[in-house]
Amino acid sequence: MPAIITLAHQKGGVGKSTIAMHLANYYAHNNVKCAIVDTDVQGSVSDAFDSFTEQKIETFVDLIRRKDFKNYSDLLKRTEYELLVVDTPPILTHRLGDLFGISDLILIPMKPAVNDFFALNRTVKFVEDFLQVKPNIKTAIVLNMTVHGSVIQKDIREGLKDTPILVLDSEIGQRVDFMRCLLSVSSIFKTKNAKAKKEIASLGDEIYQLLQT
Repeated sequence: MPAIITLAHQKGGVGKSTIAMHLANYYAHNNVKCAIVDTDVQGSVSDAFDSFTEQKIETFVDLIRRKDFKNYSDLLKRTEYELLVVDTPPILTHRLGDLFGISDLILIPMKPAVNDFFALNRTVKFVEDFLQVKPNIKTAIVLNMTVHGSVIQKDIREGLKDTPILVLDSEIGQRVDFMRCLLSVSSIFKTKNAKAKKEIASLGDEIYQLLQT
């Protein structure tokens, strides 16, 4: 069965689709047979892949659309893949719980802003309630769209120490190239942005180590 990383947050605009794309590409560049699963009705990932097809841009990972499977348990049958990275809609429902049930890691992206800090509580509570049923699933928060030297950012990371979910050391910066990749190239690893590539690689490696424990 493939390993499954599910990105989730009840708030939109936190960068789930962007992280899903670049994280999957990082593993693919390290010879992991990987696919992105787009379960978001907004279809940001699917739109990006459609654009890549129109522009004849090479992609390193496959796309599994919502119409390609009936139930989330069907994803476990996709044994042609070693890893699935799942993008989800910004809403917390029982169906998301079904997806969590087959996941190896629930990854929660979070912008280091005051409103996002308070909005995180609902997602954390949802995940905590789920873990009462299936406590062995890994969970983690990753700070996304960070700004170097931000005082608010430091305060928020300090505030997250009281959160029962692991906060990863890796951070993803607020970089234009992350979004440009969804329009013009399929992977940050096809650009010359060394800092962006290093951030995604750090996140990918930290997640790998977490899944091994």
